[in-house]
Amino acid sequence: MPGFRTAIGGILLVGVIALTAYASSYIARLPESNCHTTPVSDLWSDDRAYKATVLVKNCNLDETIFYSVRIDAYSPPLRLGWSTHEVIESDERPFEVPTVRWKEPRTLAIEMETKTLRGSIELHVGDDLTIVRTYIAKTPEAFPNYTNH
Repeated sequence: MPGFRTAIGGILLVGVIALTAYASSYIARLPESNCHTTPVSDLWSDDRAYKATVLVKNCNLDETIFYSVRIDAYSPPLRLGWSTHEVIESDERPFEVPTVRWKEPRTLAIEMETKTLRGSIELHVGDDLTIVRTYIAKTPEAFPNYTNH
C-alpha cells in the first residue's frame, strides 16, 4: 500500500497545482474577460492624413460602457505612421456616444454631453495634430459650488 499512497499523493499534488494555475489564470483575465470593444464610427480628416475611430467597450452585458477615440496617422510630416488612443470620461451612466468631427484638417473635436462636467481640454499630439475635448454639462448647477459662500 505505500506505493498506492504515494501515487494518490502525487495525483493530488498535480491536481492542486493545476487548480491553482487555472484559478490564477482566471483571476488575471477577469477584468477584461467579460468585455468586448467594437468600432462605432470612423471619420477621415479632409486631407486623409488622419483617421479617427470611435470605439465602444461593453463590459458585463451593457453593465459598464466606455467610449474612446483611436486616432491613426497615415501621413504625418515625418512620414512615420502612429496612433493614439483617447479614453472619454463622463460623470453619468449610461452616457451617449461622443460627437467626433474634424474642425480643421489637423484639429479633431470630441464633444461629450455630461451631467455636470464642463470645459475643454486641448491636447497637442505628434507634430501637427490637435485634439480638443469639450464637455457640455446638461445640469451644471447640480454640482455644488463651494467657492461662492
